[in-house]
Amino acid sequence: MIYASTQAGREAQYRARIIVIASRGDLLTGHTSPETAYLVADYPYGFRLRCQMRYWLEYKQGHGFRLVSQTSNPKRPGLVWNKPKASTYSDCAVMIRDDEGHIHLHTLSPGGWSEWTTVETYETHYAPALTDAHRATIRFIRATIKAGEVLTYTVTTTSDEPRQSQEGQAAIYRKALAYGYAQTRLVDAACDAEDAIDIDELEAYADECRAADAA
Repeated sequence: MIYASTQAGREAQYRARIIVIASRGDLLTGHTSPETAYLVADYPYGFRLRCQMRYWLEYKQGHGFRLVSQTSNPKRPGLVWNKPKASTYSDCAVMIRDDEGHIHLHTLSPGGWSEWTTVETYETHYAPALTDAHRATIRFIRATIKAGEVLTYTVTTTSDEPRQSQEGQAAIYRKALAYGYAQTRLVDAACDAEDAIDIDELEAYADECRAADAA
């Protein structure tokens, strides 16, 4: 396999991987709890024993998505489940099965880590697995991408140079995020970074979007 050395190349590979996975039918949907988990009936337990393994995608508001796995205990009579193990949270994730039968997550991240075209590919090809929580997170990710287009950063080399407070930086980012929501949600208001925008109006709109997504 040839690996891309540029960001654009890596994004192209990522989009291609999404398409390949989706076309092979390896996208797992509806597995959101121990009761609805994806079950592997025959799984190794240590060197000699066999057990059952189940996987599900857990969502927690304010944290995101994570993969949870749980083995049965073949050393005890009946079907007894061990303590579940959970991965770290990701902002947006779907559960997939790879060519070797392994279960893992395919994720998106805000703040420009995932490009706009990658988000579009992800949303299209993983559509059967997307819940309201996924869609709200994808809207937020799109907004952060657009926010990044109007933000600039300055790195200072000495403590004598003026720098913004954390509160000031947060206020600027909130305004940029409001702009990002407006860019992604107000289709008829096609504005760009040079347009005159009403920050108060956009912040109010962003608050409404976040409230609607959290409802």
